[in-house]
Amino acid sequence: MIADQDNVFFCLLSLRFSPLVPGWFISIASPLTPVPLWQFVLATLLGVCPVSLVAVKTGATLTRLESGEGGLVENGKHVGLLLLLAALAALPAFYQRLKAKQYSTTGLKGFR
Repeated sequence: MIADQDNVFFCLLSLRFSPLVPGWFISIASPLTPVPLWQFVLATLLGVCPVSLVAVKTGATLTRLESGEGGLVENGKHVGLLLLLAALAALPAFYQRLKAKQYSTTGLKGFR
């Protein structure tokens, strides 16, 4: 997924938003890729906040379920929102890749 230095931040941000990829895996794998430290720190700060809020909301939902109240649908909406944020954060990286592919097929490789 990380193919171009311009897309590293957006790819990392998308992975941080995603509830499907564990945060510890991203933290361990990032030094193995060409991610500048400032991009790693910024993507981590921006990406961990929504995931943490969903974790807190999940705990609150579980507490309400133990007391007999509902709330499971509300938590599913938050996970869906995280998936949507992950997809939106990946859009600039996919756009850059599509644009580069288009220029390479037309013969304008160095032109951006």
